[in-house]
Amino acid sequence: MKRKIADIPDTGGLIDRTTDKLILVSHHLCPYVQRAAISLAEKGVPFERITIDLANKPAWFKAISPLGKVPLLRVRQNGQETVIFESAVILEFLEETEANPLHPADPYARARHRAWIEFGSAILNAVGRFYSAAGEAAFRAESEGLAAIGSRQNWPIAPPRDRGSPASAFPSSIPSTGRSSAISMSSTGSAISAFSAESRLSGRGARH
Repeated sequence: MKRKIADIPDTGGLIDRTTDKLILVSHHLCPYVQRAAISLAEKGVPFERITIDLANKPAWFKAISPLGKVPLLRVRQNGQETVIFESAVILEFLEETEANPLHPADPYARARHRAWIEFGSAILNAVGRFYSAAGEAAFRAESEGLAAIGSRQNWPIAPPRDRGSPASAFPSSIPSTGRSSAISMSSTGSAISAFSAESRLSGRGARH
């Protein structure tokens, strides 16, 4: 999605419209935003971060977010803006356009990295369902699903016994898979404590 600078919706005067830059539109509880933020930091890329209220989405955000979700990466260059959405796509864009690659050069190792990134996404989605389970039966089904994911990886985990934290259903360590997939997995792990609050924003755009 490319726009001329004059066509960019108003953001309340927060952004300098004349400078080429990367702008990460985020919500403070969204773990998918953290993926992009960590990648930018690892690569040493300067960027501006704008946090929005997903319960009260500003008009300019609705105008540029096709799915109404975060993160968005607003890329301004040569008088035009490109809006990139979906965290995995943002990560690939950064890998292709910025220095300090996080993926290895070997295609087999790179494929392994990408596979573990997808695994991280599956874990995040499962934890989100766990916290937003509508009743006891759904809660137990989701907790058993988390345990099943871990058991396939030989992680020493068990389903949680109550509706508290899912910490017992998540491993204390993750496989060593390299920098790019480790970034995805670390954002997964750090998101666990935030998901309870985020689940209250379900349907308001806090992914992906």
